[in-house]
Amino acid sequence: MLGVLRIARNLSTKPERPLFRLNKSNPFVAIPQTWVTKLSDVITEQSEILELHPDVFRVNPRLDLIHRNVVWQANYKNLQLTKQLSKAEMPGGGRKPWPQKRMGRHHAGSIRSPHFIRGGFAHGVRGPRTWFYMLPDSCRIHGLTSALTVKHQQDDLVVVENFEDIPNSDPQFLHDLAEERNWGYSVLFVAEDFETSSNLLDAVERIPSFNVMSYFGISPYSLLKYETVVFTKEAILRLEDAVLKRLHCPESLNTSYEYIKLKKTLLDESIYEEDSKTMGNILRRHRNPVDELDQIVKNLQSYQKRLQSLRRGRYNAMWYFTAVLFFSVTVYSAVSCLEAGDSKSMYQRIGLAWFTGILVFITFRFISGRCFDFLLNRNERNIETLNTRRTAILENVKENEKFKVAKDIIEKYGSEQDLAEIGVKRESPPRLNESRLINSEQATVKQPISAKPAEPENLLEFARPLTPEIPQAGSSTDVVLRTPSIPMNRAIGLRTPMQRQPIRPFVQVSRTPIDKIIDYIIGDGPSNRFALICKQCHAHNGMALREEFDGISFVCYNCAFYNPARNAQPLRTPRRLKIPAIEESKPFIRTATNTDSSDNDDAESSAGQPWVAETESPEDVEKPIQS
Repeated sequence: MLGVLRIARNLSTKPERPLFRLNKSNPFVAIPQTWVTKLSDVITEQSEILELHPDVFRVNPRLDLIHRNVVWQANYKNLQLTKQLSKAEMPGGGRKPWPQKRMGRHHAGSIRSPHFIRGGFAHGVRGPRTWFYMLPDSCRIHGLTSALTVKHQQDDLVVVENFEDIPNSDPQFLHDLAEERNWGYSVLFVAEDFETSSNLLDAVERIPSFNVMSYFGISPYSLLKYETVVFTKEAILRLEDAVLKRLHCPESLNTSYEYIKLKKTLLDESIYEEDSKTMGNILRRHRNPVDELDQIVKNLQSYQKRLQSLRRGRYNAMWYFTAVLFFSVTVYSAVSCLEAGDSKSMYQRIGLAWFTGILVFITFRFISGRCFDFLLNRNERNIETLNTRRTAILENVKENEKFKVAKDIIEKYGSEQDLAEIGVKRESPPRLNESRLINSEQATVKQPISAKPAEPENLLEFARPLTPEIPQAGSSTDVVLRTPSIPMNRAIGLRTPMQRQPIRPFVQVSRTPIDKIIDYIIGDGPSNRFALICKQCHAHNGMALREEFDGISFVCYNCAFYNPARNAQPLRTPRRLKIPAIEESKPFIRTATNTDSSDNDDAESSAGQPWVAETESPEDVEKPIQS
């Protein structure tokens, strides 16, 4: 008794811990206290007295709130996976077991009816079913304070300095400790963090009724499950601060926890974790592939814009720096000419200025090139990562999703090869000349063929090749031509939507002096090229060389409008068309349009003849030859 009084007298000299929003002068407020002990020995060794907050450890116990917390925590994780099949879901039973009448038996339509053995279930269990729900924050926080108060009043709440004082990992030491200090059969050790004493963890692993957890996982259920709860001093102070902040927060404690409102948060949680087994949690859900693909497409577009801005910034930085440096060196040289006393010193200063300027230019070009290369490579790696992720998602969609869902997703985000892998084939679009041929055959009228050969003026239209009818933008045929199933038509420069691009590159007007000198030497550059402008939308389709400008026909990459060549002229009539009569002849057309110089190496052989056509018969008729 004297030792206890001596310890209390020594502790009274220590400064008191300030309690949150507590008026100690109020005589009606009772401040709970507890001993802080050590675990270095089996015998109890008390070190100090710790004052606790009455709003947490001295409240009116609400047994109803404790009961609601225990029921909620015992049931909200339950999941029933049992599913009993109904009559329609059972295999077999499609045939009527016996005739409707004259059998002396009851009427039956299937052996899978509920009253048959091995039949379906009527009103059976239809899993999966969950009992998940969330208690309001007010019930949970007040239930926790009620449980802590009950534990403290029953002297089942123990506070120790730390768990590092445990001398060894022998489980017998913990058994002796619990028996000496009357802790009971089951004990819960609460630490201030995930990491705690290794001796304690090793000993608890071999004792089934002992357990260790951190303070932010404490609940009324865990407090009532164990006879004694042992806190470290730091853990109980952190728990007290967390509870007080939640009790006095400005937000309402009656927070709604409806699943429909938290669906996006729950589904998007931990989507970027690589290992779901070690890093995931119980709230993790499978993310919708459509949403993820949409996000990937948006990220790809942003990275593409960033690449363009980086390339443009690299060019502008070099141009402005070169201009400023050139201007500075020129001004310095002019000032040196005016201030120099003799010509020798003037030449030395001018030479030194230009040498320094060239050295600075080379250094800046090297450093800026390294920096921009690093940024460009990083963006390209990000784009490659996103493309890899998109491919993986599409492969997962092919394997796991239903056919209709997979088809819709792949048609929107995939390619023709992905569609072919799942067995989807698009209808091949009609040939570009097919409609013209059909119209010409329908318009043909069976007329007698005269023995006199046709005039060249009338036969010129048959010698001219059939120009493909390119649909206008927005028409139904234009939608067909825009589908990815159409291959590239080099005759008119048509490309698929994923590959459509200007037929010629864009040449920038703002170029470095070195580039201008090279262009002047090789005869290339903006001044030696002509712009290809669409006649419908007036879009820029690149810069063509002077010698190929009049012979290029192209399809606008913006509106898919066909722009014919400027020098497309009809050819002269072939000589074989002057035959007086043809018997049972069919139209034979061979057309070869002009191609780009980059596509055919033998373009020189057909120079001057952009269209070549041979026609044996203008009409498909079956009439006897008139004599």
